[in-house]
Amino acid sequence: ALNNPTLTNSGNQGDSTVTVANASAFRIGQLVSGVGIPGGTTITAIDASTDPLNQVLTLSNALTTPIQGFNLTANSTVTLNLANLTTAEGKINPANRVILNAQSTFTLDGLNSLAGLTINNNGGNGSLLTGAPVSPTVNVGTGTLTLTEPLIANSLNPSAIATITGGAGGTLDLSATTGTGIANLVTLTSGSLTGGKIALS
Repeated sequence: ALNNPTLTNSGNQGDSTVTVANASAFRIGQLVSGVGIPGGTTITAIDASTDPLNQVLTLSNALTTPIQGFNLTANSTVTLNLANLTTAEGKINPANRVILNAQSTFTLDGLNSLAGLTINNNGGNGSLLTGAPVSPTVNVGTGTLTLTEPLIANSLNPSAIATITGGAGGTLDLSATTGTGIANLVTLTSGSLTGGKIALS
């Protein structure tokens, strides 16, 4: 469990990476705060394959001063504005809520949980190659994404459809949410809904 730990970390001014002694307490999407860390900075990648005493976190903003130590805040909201986020199994904190705006993509792998997921199909953007409208997309891969709050999907873009997709075995699990688990979701165009679980393949 994450309880806003303060760990001994270090990073250089102008860098967007910091070195930590143990990456197991961190999750992609967590807010980080402290001297030299711009407000709203989150963890975008975690490399735990390096030396156990020198594991590397990538931050969404560069450090403004050299740092030694910072605090983590869970229960945060990760907002993607025309952005792409890819995360491995268990690397995003299950207390987080993710919001996708416009042409954003959120790609997961394995078993993952989130407190909430909001998809805002705002429109106003298109493919750089064809100019065709492009909508937000969530790809759960071949694993399962479990939500503990209702899925919210809003659309102001009639020319493109927001998509939640997955490979063989990919599942969106809404069984832990209240009510139907779906708010403002117009149509389930493929897959099947059984007991609050949508098989996406």
